[in-house]
Amino acid sequence: MKEQRAADSVEAVFREDRSRLLALLAARFGDLDLAEEVISEAIEVALERWPVDGVPGRPLAWLLTTARRKALDRIRRDRTYAARLAELQVESDRAAAAPAESGFDDIPDERLRLFFTCCHPALSLESQTGLMLRRRPPPTGPPSTSSATGRSARRSSEGWTNSPVGDGPPSRAYRRASHRSVGSA
Repeated sequence: MKEQRAADSVEAVFREDRSRLLALLAARFGDLDLAEEVISEAIEVALERWPVDGVPGRPLAWLLTTARRKALDRIRRDRTYAARLAELQVESDRAAAAPAESGFDDIPDERLRLFFTCCHPALSLESQTGLMLRRRPPPTGPPSTSSATGRSARRSSEGWTNSPVGDGPPSRAYRRASHRSVGSA
């Protein structure tokens, strides 16, 4: 019975004073869409609260106060959202501009820097070639063959991996050559 009375009161206030409520809120906030939305929210709250708390003595004033508070909450939330969005845009612009200023920061793994280090003029040509072949990325597909020798790229590079700066195990060719020199001595 109490719920039906509350629903009837909300309906009566909405029918009689909706335009007045809308005009007051639209004049206060300058936004007709906002006024309509917060009136709907205030009526929703009234349908939830009035059956529990009872119908207030001045239902129009209660709806107006609730709608006004909802509008202020929405305006504050929109302002906060806009301010945060502006901050994110500034941070995004700074992040986008930063890599353009420095030379190698746009390559995160710095492979290009390593490439130029391997080609430093202080290193001998053989050392440079060995470093370049040793530091190249692993092949992703089947081994490629050199058209001139018919040997795979990995096999062709084996002789270069034993340069003085190499850090891997000696290649098969190096072991054979050193084994022959030991046997002939």
